[in-house]
Amino acid sequence: MKNRAPSGSLSRSRSTLRQLKGAAPPLVQGGSGSSNRRVDNSSICHVMVRRRTRSHEARRTRYTGRPRMRVKRRLPPSPGRFVGFTVWGFILAVLLVCTYLSAHIPLFGKNANDEFAYLYFARNLTHGTYAVASNQTDYHYLWHGPGLPLLLAPFTALHLPVSALRLVGPLSLLGAGVLFTRVLSRFVSSWAALLGGVVLSVYPPLLEELPRIAAEPFALMLLIGALLALVKSQETGAMRWAILAGLLGGWMVLARSEEGWLLLVGLVVSTLLLSRRRDRRDLLTVMSIAVATLVCVPWLVYTASLAHKVPYWDSAGGASLYWMAVPAGVGSYMNTHQALTLPQLRSERPFIASIQGLPQVERDSRMQTAAIKAIENHPANFASHVLDNISRLLLNRPYSFAGSPGRTSLVYYALPNIILGFALLIALVRLLRRRPAIPYIAWFVIIFGALNFVLHVPVAGYPRMMALTIPAVVLLIALGWSGPLPEPNRELAGQNIGLRPYM
Repeated sequence: MKNRAPSGSLSRSRSTLRQLKGAAPPLVQGGSGSSNRRVDNSSICHVMVRRRTRSHEARRTRYTGRPRMRVKRRLPPSPGRFVGFTVWGFILAVLLVCTYLSAHIPLFGKNANDEFAYLYFARNLTHGTYAVASNQTDYHYLWHGPGLPLLLAPFTALHLPVSALRLVGPLSLLGAGVLFTRVLSRFVSSWAALLGGVVLSVYPPLLEELPRIAAEPFALMLLIGALLALVKSQETGAMRWAILAGLLGGWMVLARSEEGWLLLVGLVVSTLLLSRRRDRRDLLTVMSIAVATLVCVPWLVYTASLAHKVPYWDSAGGASLYWMAVPAGVGSYMNTHQALTLPQLRSERPFIASIQGLPQVERDSRMQTAAIKAIENHPANFASHVLDNISRLLLNRPYSFAGSPGRTSLVYYALPNIILGFALLIALVRLLRRRPAIPYIAWFVIIFGALNFVLHVPVAGYPRMMALTIPAVVLLIALGWSGPLPEPNRELAGQNIGLRPYM
C-alpha cells in the first residue's frame, strides 16, 4: 500500500496507523524564534485513536444523552390483542348505552342548547356561511368556533338524522382512549397504559355529554391524536409527524376556541426556548404549534372582519366573566332569558335589558367592561365566585339558577374526582421521592393540562371543561404508580424520545 502523509482524518484504517508508527517522525515548523522539532508518531496515533473512541461514544450517546447500558430486565408483558379488543369492545358498548339510553339514566342532563347551536352552524356551512347577522342571540353568531360544525357539515348535507350525528360523541371518546393508550405505552407499562386509556374514555363528566352533541369529546380526541403525532415526531425526527400534530391541534383549538389563548402563549414561549436551547425537540414542537396557529388563521381573519378585533376567538367570554364578577348569584353562567326572569338576578336586569338588543360582539365587549369594573369594586366577591367555580368544575355545583344538581349528581361528579384527586396526590408524593426523569412529551402534556385548568378558573365553567385537563392527571397518576420505563427499556421498545440537537 502506498504511503500517505498523515492528514489527521478520523477514518484512517488500521494499516495506515501501523505505517505511521514505522514512518520517520515528521518535522513541525515552529514560529519565529523557535527551532524545528520532531513529533513522536506514537503520540499522534494515541490522539487519533482517542478521537475515534470519543466519536464512537458520541454516536452511541447522541440519542439518549448517556452511554447505552445493557439491561437484563425485560419490558413488562403486553395485555395482548385479544384483551385489548375485548376491553375496547366493552367500552364502546358502555358509551353507546350512555348515548342512546340516557332517558333511563337520571344523572344525565337534558340541556341541548349547544347541540342546537352546533347543528345550526353546520347547516349554515352547507349554505356557504357561518355567522348570520340577523341572528345574534345567545349561542349563535360567533358564540362557538367552527371545529365541530366542520365535522358535522358533510353529514348534515346528507340529511342524516340527529341520532346518527350523536355517534360523534361515543366514537370520539373511544378514539381518545385508544390513542391515549398508545401515548402512555411510551412511558409506562402496557397494563398501566391500557388502564389509563379506559379511565379517560369513561370519565363520568364526559359520559354526561354523550346524549347530545358536544364539542368536548371530539376536542379531546383531537388533542390526544396531536400528542401521539408529536410523540412520533420526537421519536423519528420526521417533520411530517410534527405537521400532522399541528393540523390536529389547530382543529382542536377551533373546536374549543378559548384554547386559542394557550396556543398563542405556547407559540411565544416555545419560540423563546428554541432560540436559547437550539434542540431538535423544541424545533419540532415549535413547528407543530406554528402549523396549529396557521390552521386557525382563516377563523381569526373571519372573526376580525366581523368583530374588528384581533385576535377574536369567540363572543362567549364576556358573559362568562360578567357572571363571575357581579355580586348576584354564585358565579355560574346565565343566558339572557334566565337573567331577565330569575328573581335572584333582579339586580342585574336593568343592565342586561339595556344591552339585549345590541349586536353580539358589542354586547360581549360591554359585558367584559362591566365585569372588570365589578372585579375592581368587589374583589372579595370575585374571589368567592372563583372558589365556587372550582367547586363547579370538580363537583358540578353550586349554580345560580333553579333546578341545580342534587345530591345524586354531586356524588356522581364528586366520587370520580375525589378518587382521581387522592390517586394524583399519592402519585406526586411517589414522584417527588423517586425523582425519575420525566419524558419530554410528558412535560408538554402536564403543562398544557395545568394551563387549561387555570384558563377556566376565572370564568364561569362546567365540569366538561375539565376534559382537556384529565389526560395530564391520568398521565401523572400512571407515572407515579407504575413508574416511567427505564431509558434503556424505552430504546429496546423503539420508544426513545430523545433526539440530537439540530445545530
